[in-house]
Amino acid sequence: VCLDGTLSAQVLPDECEWQLDDDAEGGRELVVTLRKASPGWWDRVLQQDAPISTKAFDEPPFMLGGMTDLQHESMRDHVARMTGGGTPGSAWDGR
Repeated sequence: VCLDGTLSAQVLPDECEWQLDDDAEGGRELVVTLRKASPGWWDRVLQQDAPISTKAFDEPPFMLGGMTDLQHESMRDHVARMTGGGTPGSAWDGR
């Protein structure tokens, strides 16, 4: 693999490094670490790469987002049982 082009953002050259590691298949792999000059997500590594959307990278995942009301209630009851207590209005009575 050849990486040829201009980086899409500035890096701090003195804080960038590379190393050769053994991979799981008995071969070698090149690991390159680039320290960004300013914080934030890059939408691509090289300027000529196609950009990607980075807007969802900082959003915490909502684990219960795709659940129905019944599934939410079941999950609340399950967590209550795991923590040793019930929740008001819960179907679980603690027995």
